[in-house]
Amino acid sequence: MTREKTLVLFDFDGTITFKDSLPGFLQYMVGKPKYYKGLFFQSPVLMAYTLNLVSNHVAKEKFIGYFFKTWDVKRFKKLATHYSLQVMPKLINPDAMNRINQHQKQGHHVVIVSATLECYLKPWCEENNIALIGTRLDSCNELLSGEFATKNCY
Repeated sequence: MTREKTLVLFDFDGTITFKDSLPGFLQYMVGKPKYYKGLFFQSPVLMAYTLNLVSNHVAKEKFIGYFFKTWDVKRFKKLATHYSLQVMPKLINPDAMNRINQHQKQGHHVVIVSATLECYLKPWCEENNIALIGTRLDSCNELLSGEFATKNCY
């Protein structure tokens, strides 16, 4: 008789972390001046989202695309991995990590399901033996396209 494995799903931002990780990731990747410039220039789409005139997917894709369209994929992945393994652990809530560890010790299959960009969450998940379903960025000819390869996992 096969034993069924328990599936445990977690959100990431605000559940495993103390706060939303995206602003810190963007500031790390592009610097604070470019981040705030991006907020200013993308404020119309952010306002349209706030007023329910555009979907979360559209708003987030345009916002992320503003910062990363035409970035070299290898450079992007290298920086995103560094952020994931060196910076992001400071955002992790120890109580949430303890819950994850308890589930893993019981043999449960732990999965993070998150709108967080997979590119910077995946290395941390791999290091902690956690499966991931997240939002993926699209690329073409080794450059980021500025679009999502998946629906925003919102």
